[in-house]
Amino acid sequence: MTSKTRSSILAQPITFPFSLKTAPNRFLKAAMTEGLCTYDASDEFSRGEPTKELETVYEIWGKTGGLGLFHTGNIMVHRTHLQAEGNAIIDFENPKSYVPAFARLQRAVCSHSSTPPLLIGQLAHVGGPVSFSVEKSPLITSKGSIDDAPSDWTDEAILDIVERFAFAADVLKQACFDGVQIHGAYGYFITQFLSSTLNKRTDRYGGPLENRSRILFEIIATIKQRVADPSFSISIKLNASDFIKGGLSQNDIRTLAGLLEAAEIDYIELSGGTYEGVNDNLEVKMLPPSSLNLYLIRISQMHLRAGLSKTKFIPTGGFTTARFMAHAVETGNADVVGLARSLAHEPTLVSSILSGNSRAAKPNKLPKSTAINLEAGIEQVQRMGRGLPLLDFSNEEVAKAWLEKMGNPEKA
Repeated sequence: MTSKTRSSILAQPITFPFSLKTAPNRFLKAAMTEGLCTYDASDEFSRGEPTKELETVYEIWGKTGGLGLFHTGNIMVHRTHLQAEGNAIIDFENPKSYVPAFARLQRAVCSHSSTPPLLIGQLAHVGGPVSFSVEKSPLITSKGSIDDAPSDWTDEAILDIVERFAFAADVLKQACFDGVQIHGAYGYFITQFLSSTLNKRTDRYGGPLENRSRILFEIIATIKQRVADPSFSISIKLNASDFIKGGLSQNDIRTLAGLLEAAEIDYIELSGGTYEGVNDNLEVKMLPPSSLNLYLIRISQMHLRAGLSKTKFIPTGGFTTARFMAHAVETGNADVVGLARSLAHEPTLVSSILSGNSRAAKPNKLPKSTAINLEAGIEQVQRMGRGLPLLDFSNEEVAKAWLEKMGNPEKA
């Protein structure tokens, strides 16, 4: 396959089946932790507003990235249940309007081209793996299922969270976003309900998959009712596997895929791993990047694809070469390819691939450590926002110097 052929395959537009929104090409900038929103430890309602630095990052990707789909980082639906300080927040208890700030992000991404990327806000409630510097009492699916955390999801709490997702989606609709993605991966609260290991409830939200997925479909239905616009795209991010015994199985994923298509979900983004599988060295139990993309493709062939006929499929993680990206799309194993940290290191990577000037992401000389690579991605995003030059982690000396500056987290 020639460079020109690869580029033409990946440059094809794609129309999603239910919103009928069209992305100009087959590249997704997947969500990454950014840490560039306001945070105030004492004033909960002053948290989570996008800063000028975040607008700058989004403008760089929007102006030079050549993207088809653009996912924001986590937008948390509760001001205290955060993945990290600096998360974006849309909380319906805050009397201040969120629309102007998120409208500025929309303009930063979408005002530079006649065919801008589809802008999708990723909505999340972190649930169990909450940042304990922010919230000491995480909500969990059933008492004792996650580290014996003290609180539980009551029916009242569940209704509250459902409404929070719908409110946040409506805010983003008003800010001219093209849609929302519901975060159901990495051990976050929806994963906790879906997982038979983490969900030990005996009521209508526990037991068989139909019950464990009930809250997810309540969120989808409430978003649709609140937004009242069929062209507003709704998608979801799922785990390929919880990587823990008895979690969300591959058969569960196939069954759930069919239910999501019936609920008119435009696409499913599939990745893997869960923060509940993190060991003492903060290593997420996931496959190494070199084999992760192959694993996700295999999952799509064997399980998820079997449950889909209309809803599109986007694997994220481990794509490094244009050849493999184009092959995944050409063979129908991916409708879109998802890139994350590679776009933090090389914001113009997609543009370079589409123009034929690049065949692959730069090699990364950092250790094959999820924790280290996550931290390096955050470093690059924040450097972009502050107008600092990016670090060239393809240079072994640069990588070594950064690791030493960070206290060598590989040995932490």
